[in-house]
Amino acid sequence: MSIPDYQTLMLPVLRLCAERPRPIREITESVIEEFGLSEDERGQELPSGKGVTVIHSYVGWAKTYLKQAGLVS
Repeated sequence: MSIPDYQTLMLPVLRLCAERPRPIREITESVIEEFGLSEDERGQELPSGKGVTVIHSYVGWAKTYLKQAGLVS
């Protein structure tokens, strides 16, 4: 499986946030488990080279857009 894009992550992130407030790292770990990402996929970093993983970034974008839509706080 490949790393899902932020649009694909929006529903799982919304479901997790509906249960209770969660830190972004906890959401990222839950999404990694839900999508069964491999170790390589988990560790893939953004090209910027700042040590941020792609999946963590995508989860962050998903949560940001959900927040802008007023669906999560």
